[in-house]
Amino acid sequence: MKPYMDIHFLLSTQTSQTLYKQFARECPIIDYHSHFHPREIADDVQFDNLTKLWLGADENRWRLMRAGGIEEELITGDTSDKDKFLAYASVVGKSLGNPIAHWTNMELARYFDYHKPLSSATADEVWEMTTEKLMDTAFSTRRIIEISNVSLICTSDDPASDLKWHAAIAADSFFKTSVLPTFCPDSILNIEMNRFADYISRLSTVSGKAIASLSDMLDVLKTRMDFFQANGCKLSDHNIEKFIYAPSSIENIDDIFQKRMAGGDMELTEKEINEYKTFMMLFCASEYAKRKWTMQLHLGRHRDTNTKMKENLGTKSGFDSIAQGSSIDALRAFLDMLANTDLLPKMILSTANPNEYNAINALVACFQDSPSVMMVSQGAPWGYNECYDSMKNYLAGIAAHSYFPGYIGMTTDSRSFLSFAKHEYFRRILCDMIGSQIENGLYPLDIIGAGEIITNICYNNAAKMIE
Repeated sequence: MKPYMDIHFLLSTQTSQTLYKQFARECPIIDYHSHFHPREIADDVQFDNLTKLWLGADENRWRLMRAGGIEEELITGDTSDKDKFLAYASVVGKSLGNPIAHWTNMELARYFDYHKPLSSATADEVWEMTTEKLMDTAFSTRRIIEISNVSLICTSDDPASDLKWHAAIAADSFFKTSVLPTFCPDSILNIEMNRFADYISRLSTVSGKAIASLSDMLDVLKTRMDFFQANGCKLSDHNIEKFIYAPSSIENIDDIFQKRMAGGDMELTEKEINEYKTFMMLFCASEYAKRKWTMQLHLGRHRDTNTKMKENLGTKSGFDSIAQGSSIDALRAFLDMLANTDLLPKMILSTANPNEYNAINALVACFQDSPSVMMVSQGAPWGYNECYDSMKNYLAGIAAHSYFPGYIGMTTDSRSFLSFAKHEYFRRILCDMIGSQIENGLYPLDIIGAGEIITNICYNNAAKMIE
């Protein structure tokens, strides 16, 4: 029987172990999609305990606790940090097959040198030990990033942001990790949202330009993109439940925009909403291409499925599910339009819906015209697909239907600064896949060639996408 989470965790063959040790283990991390708050990096924040570090805003851990029967008061309520941690430990210790249990124990091992699994039996010991260690400056936010060998972090930022924290980080020559903003304009695209007009007013104030028409808003957006670029931005990100392609004239879109800004009793139709979003996506993509940015699309996640809990706790509180209905035909038309007008930016496509994996794998090969980087790449396994079996299937699908050496690799997609362990988790699965293929005679015995593929997926491909 194999020991739990030893040095060969997830590495089932000798070749897999060799590949991980020689090529993946020491490879720097590019975390091209995260939700870290730049203020916490700029101020080099220290967290008082694991509840604040792990559970403060982690909707995935919240979802696991709810599934395990933990009452909401012990998740997002006003109970003590220790009580919340003990509740979390009681669930994660029994979560067979859930990647959150693996990540939890990997983080305890890597950062705290603690090698027993977290459970109700070990919870008090872990709480006391980690709370004491977190008081040390060795566990400041920047120190965690440094010891995790992170070369680049991309945060997720609203177009109205002043980016002052990014500027503060960039001005500090002693901190070597680059922290770049990502342009995330969902509030501008989601015209159906209740606070859309309020947001446009805020954008107007930030930009110093009145927004009285669609043309005004497009000018402001370009100005904000220029501001982001001046602060190092190289990526955008769009969260889309189901991709829709419904092109229309700019005159019609201006009418739709004016109607929405006027308010009153005239609600937008579904057709109008889809036409506005399509126009804005095409506009954004073309502007990204001009700036040589990479455009990220996160598809297939149905936000705030439990509307009652959304009203109680707000959006993105761990009540999302997998959206149904294919985005592929609309996405295909979108990419084709951009390619035919020579305005296709580099693009990363991620979906929470595993039923769309192979369709995306086949689609990306249709839009490659760069000799040095895949113009369109699959993103990291996302949402509910970050577990062991899903990652294996995801990688196998890319290998079978796309170009495996060009794949862009893993991200944290997280708010917890210990979650860089996700990269190790992914890299072990990657090395095990390639090593197992070598040992089963499905790939040549070429350790150097296999190592080059691993290094590209772990680091080089992401670096090219963000250069």
